[in-house]
Amino acid sequence: MTLFLTNGIQKQLHVFRWKHAQKIFIYLKYINMAIFIIKTIILLPFYIKFWFQSILMWLISLKYKDFRRTRWARLFTRNFCRLIAFQFGYKVVFEDPHKIFRDELINDQFLIMPNHTSYIDILIVFQAFDGKINFKFVSKLSVLKSKFLKFFILLNDPFFIDRNSFKNRIQIIKKIINTFKTTKESLVIFPEGTRNKNPGIGPLNENTFVIAKKAKANILPVTFVGSKDCLNWKVSKKTSARIIIHKPILYSEYNTSVNKDTMSLVKKTMEKPLNQTRNNK
Repeated sequence: MTLFLTNGIQKQLHVFRWKHAQKIFIYLKYINMAIFIIKTIILLPFYIKFWFQSILMWLISLKYKDFRRTRWARLFTRNFCRLIAFQFGYKVVFEDPHKIFRDELINDQFLIMPNHTSYIDILIVFQAFDGKINFKFVSKLSVLKSKFLKFFILLNDPFFIDRNSFKNRIQIIKKIINTFKTTKESLVIFPEGTRNKNPGIGPLNENTFVIAKKAKANILPVTFVGSKDCLNWKVSKKTSARIIIHKPILYSEYNTSVNKDTMSLVKKTMEKPLNQTRNNK
């Protein structure tokens, strides 16, 4: 009888604790939401300022192409990325175990290939590589649908690929090849072609590696770990995006290989940190 009462009391206590824990979680959720809204209100004038500045700087860059490479344009890009990072409470951790970015600004030229899991990846690339290497983006045309980021993206003079236009794709391929032949600028392209919402690395686009071979480009695989968790309003949960720079794959190392073999090598390289992170959880 005593044991029965004890078990009954324990069950009641368990239910009582669970109900109170649920209430606490709900309260914390509302508190986090309130903090996020307050942050947004405080930062709203800065966002409006940045938006108008990006339009103005883009208009200037139409007349003076070199303006995109000035320290003012780069400072604007860096500060905008920091503002977004502060808003969502994440930080970017740059890991370069092979010491590729040994100097303040290196002259090496790469076709940089990161994985793609979030809308924030574009801003993370700017925040991670700014001041370390001169680069441009290769992006799909649909990113211009974002009214907020449109002029910020245009300011950085990317190559836009229209997937519905064969003529456009041929023109962009020629521009990429010409960039590697005539300039020291690197290019950033997401080899998956779109955001991958599943764990690991999605199927890689073979056309990316056709372009790399035609441009005789050195490939730099990059892994983003945790970037998909950065766009959240749960301020209490601090997040970080790890940018892991892998050993470059030189053109001389893959120029005689089949594209699928190069794709497999890049995919395995990019997947390794993701698998390690999952195994450590």
